[in-house]
Amino acid sequence: MDTPPFKQFEERIAALEQKFNTHVAAQSLAKISKIYPKTNTVVFVGLTYFGDNIKYAYLAFWRFAKGKDIACTFLTEDPLQIKLLKAAGLPFLTSKDPQYLPTLFGAKIAVLQDVFNPQQTGVVAHALLQGAKFIQLWHGIPLKEIGLKSHAQIEVMEACGPYEAMVATNASSKADWAQRFSFRELAPIGYPRDDVFFRDNSSEDLINVDNESLLRLQEARRAGKPVILYAPTFRDHSGVAWFEKAALPAFAKHCRTSGAVLCINLHPGEQGTIAEVRARYPELWFIAPHTDIYPLVKEVDVLVTDYSSLAFDFLLLNRSLIFYRPDHAEYISKSRPLIAGRDHYTAGSVTFGVDELIAATEAALAAINLKKTRPFAAKQKALRKELFDHCDGKAGNRFCRLIMELLES
Repeated sequence: MDTPPFKQFEERIAALEQKFNTHVAAQSLAKISKIYPKTNTVVFVGLTYFGDNIKYAYLAFWRFAKGKDIACTFLTEDPLQIKLLKAAGLPFLTSKDPQYLPTLFGAKIAVLQDVFNPQQTGVVAHALLQGAKFIQLWHGIPLKEIGLKSHAQIEVMEACGPYEAMVATNASSKADWAQRFSFRELAPIGYPRDDVFFRDNSSEDLINVDNESLLRLQEARRAGKPVILYAPTFRDHSGVAWFEKAALPAFAKHCRTSGAVLCINLHPGEQGTIAEVRARYPELWFIAPHTDIYPLVKEVDVLVTDYSSLAFDFLLLNRSLIFYRPDHAEYISKSRPLIAGRDHYTAGSVTFGVDELIAATEAALAAINLKKTRPFAAKQKALRKELFDHCDGKAGNRFCRLIMELLES
């Protein structure tokens, strides 16, 4: 039975009243946060899964803060992340914790990896942290427009700062970042997630890693089989409908014929559809959704991507890079425009159809098998020098120093 018009009106009024009351309460909490006495407390704001820069920055500072008069905690409401952190004996905070209010009110520093708005973190947590100094790690060097230049939702644009510090990989990018985010200081310390490329995996590194996939990749490399990772970014406009255009079954068949191993990692923004995609393409191997792929990436010989920032992290490994853009015209017109002046960032073969992708892959595999210089090696070396001030696996150490400078200031 349809709801009577008057009843619908009452329900809408009630919803608006609730929204208004929530907004007023959040404003009050934010004001309290700005005058609340601060302690040496650092809060890492979790997102949809435990991985990427926020994971490695948190682990680096957790190790550093042990035995010091500093509180370090990971903020999350996600049941899987809570389970992982609890099993590893790592400090975390949820809204059910009795210390939730005083911890967030008293936090001197909040570490982010994305825009900071109530939609992502929750209204209460967002308000309680308003008195903290924010460090923005972000999640990679962009090819597509982001932040203030993306002209996305108002809620996204208004959450692009101000930050006390914006973490980047090179000092020369300050003007570019300032066009997209508001910050007081650029910190060109490098991305903590890339440190895993320069060391053996620790037990903490392997938290929330698809261990089955990791073992398969390691076994493949030991057997002399080249490993190829296909890691596309998400689409704003079409869900995973674009996946059909990629013709990956044909590519996977070629990889098998060539003696290579292909694995696929969908972007976290599209991993909610992975069950559907797996059902449609049972012959393809997908890395488990919402897991940390960085320990796996260092087992990869050839990376195939489109617009993902993973391409630039991969430069640190000095291996073959291919760009595959089967829906390029649709992507830049309906999803995200690319940043002007960054054509040279695509330091690898740029392909648009599966036949072109196969040809580029054959060239990359031939260089590996014949121990020859890989395609685009010189261009990639030059780009790595441009984009990274540090290539030493010590971004986590520099991040800890940044935290201490802000705690002491």
